[in-house]
Amino acid sequence: MRPISVDLQTVQQMRSPQARVSVRVEARGQNPAAPALAWQEVMGNAGQTLFAPVSAVGLADGRILKFTANLTDRIEQHLIAEPSAAASWSAPTTTTVRSHGALSLCALRYAASSIRLFYIHAANGNVYTIHSADNGVTWGNPVVVYGGGDAASDLVIAYQPALPDGPWFVGFSTYNGGTGNYTACFGYYGGTTWVTHAYAEPGWRAAGIYPYGAAQRVLVFRQQERGAARLRALDKTGSVYSAPRELDQTQAGLFGLGLAYFRFYQLPEFACMLGVAGEYAAGGDAYVGVCGLFEAGELLADEPIMLPAIAALDEQPPAALCAAGPDVYLAGDTLVYRGVAQPTPDAVLTPIRYRYDDHTLELEFPGGIPPLQVGQILEVERSLRWGEQGGSESLRAYVLRVERGSDRVIVWAVDPVGFLGVARCRRPSILNNGSAAGCAQVMRRLCARFGLAAGVDDSGLHSAPVLPITLQPAESLLGAAYRVRSQTSLYLVPANDGAFALTLINPPHSDVSGDYADTPHRYGPGALPVIRAQEIADLRRLAFAYILGTYSTDPEDGAALAMAAGPVLPNTRPIAYSLTNQRYNSAARVTAAASAEAARQYTLAVDAVVEAPANLALELYDVVEITEPALGWAARRFRLHRIVERWERGRLVQTLYLGSGQ
Repeated sequence: MRPISVDLQTVQQMRSPQARVSVRVEARGQNPAAPALAWQEVMGNAGQTLFAPVSAVGLADGRILKFTANLTDRIEQHLIAEPSAAASWSAPTTTTVRSHGALSLCALRYAASSIRLFYIHAANGNVYTIHSADNGVTWGNPVVVYGGGDAASDLVIAYQPALPDGPWFVGFSTYNGGTGNYTACFGYYGGTTWVTHAYAEPGWRAAGIYPYGAAQRVLVFRQQERGAARLRALDKTGSVYSAPRELDQTQAGLFGLGLAYFRFYQLPEFACMLGVAGEYAAGGDAYVGVCGLFEAGELLADEPIMLPAIAALDEQPPAALCAAGPDVYLAGDTLVYRGVAQPTPDAVLTPIRYRYDDHTLELEFPGGIPPLQVGQILEVERSLRWGEQGGSESLRAYVLRVERGSDRVIVWAVDPVGFLGVARCRRPSILNNGSAAGCAQVMRRLCARFGLAAGVDDSGLHSAPVLPITLQPAESLLGAAYRVRSQTSLYLVPANDGAFALTLINPPHSDVSGDYADTPHRYGPGALPVIRAQEIADLRRLAFAYILGTYSTDPEDGAALAMAAGPVLPNTRPIAYSLTNQRYNSAARVTAAASAEAARQYTLAVDAVVEAPANLALELYDVVEITEPALGWAARRFRLHRIVERWERGRLVQTLYLGSGQ
């Protein structure tokens, strides 16, 4: 039950309150923290085979400083006067910063004209930093950050004065020629000296430093020709690293695909982090994309948006990321892509009508409204008033389709659950290799693939059983969500605070918000009004779960069997739902699957349909109690399975599809 104001509760008791709907537009990036961008090529690099170390920073006036190095005698900076023009990149103003080579570079502008450049000296394997207070016109003397002599690659940095041990944080990878292993090292500068600590597990390389949480959080990556290639996050306190949390992993060689690298860059202008990601095909090409990080109960990574025209290697990123003005640039020593900031209309739009059903909104506007674009988020505010009292609630939906005509504009959009149904996994991704703490963690990773945050309203879901699962190429993420919850009863619903996000619920267990504790909505005399009601009896419903789990493909190895009852009508033979799955290879898994499937069947059967004025506190899977003397209902209890909400000619009406109160 969505919390609403006392005024709105009072108004909803009226049979015909004044209703109004308004729509605002907000831009959405590839995840909740990222800016809304459209990527386009500025300069290509077809056929390039050698890639120089590169870094870039955007200046306050919209220009870009790009840094490159060779392995012998120079680190250079290139001033790009017009970043959107290819000519500025092909003929920049170039100056030499240092007269020696570098293995890796990373720079950050952290104040109006202050830049700090870090580099790994090619001759001695040490890490240094230099500082400029005038946008790169002059540079100070080098300061040793790490003097171990074995730094080799993967230089990453972050700046955050609010974090302990800050304000500067650095990471890089060392290389042991004897073992052939890389080791990630991370350090910090607290105002007097630089301190670095190795991540003890060999084979992991530095991938980034996330500076926007409450603690120093580092990212490491491991490329594997066999086994899982992984991106993971760890909290770092002093020299101590926490247990890892897996953000992304793909089994090397699965479907011929693999992960090549991740390198994340801080974009202070947007208070977010985007990364360069590489993927490759066995015996084929490597491709580059842009991915992002965001927090939703834990740090998560979205699936990279690939830029397939880029020639690349499968060892090191061929480009870096920086912000310049409202745009973001992916800049290599040759290659340049521009992420063009997407405009957002400021106007408040009023639809002629709308219909919201099955997680999809259809809105009709008069012709001549500001252009709406696929990929934008619509904030749909529904208001109810009666005299001086009233209130409003919002929902958000992602624009899927726009039909722009001379006299009207029709827009189709989906809420977060509908968006998950549209989303398709591009490459195989291991959501759970058997080490996940519970169902909630796996579901969060699944939703994060398309940049969706997922809250958890029942703390028991954090430890609820879940099977190992790998997303398949082109698999629907909503379909995959059914696989994730095959061992646990839960529902996915849009977040009830109006955000474009999801919530995992398991009513009546609601120990986080209390919103899903099955407090009933009451309809009928003296309560919320009813326009009409009807009772439904229909044999055509799944009413019996029959789950068979086999121990192997050999029938003689035996099996486990469990049955569970769904919504059965009296004096009828139940219609069975049968499922045989080799993954359910234990009695416990079979029993859990039967229970979860029977619970799902209760969400499919419809026992009553009620039409009523809009109740903006109502959410999917809430409990309602209806008194309707004509049907003999006295506080009859139902669970809400579907809401059809319609607004037209000033009336906001809901049709409720109701099932068993379980």
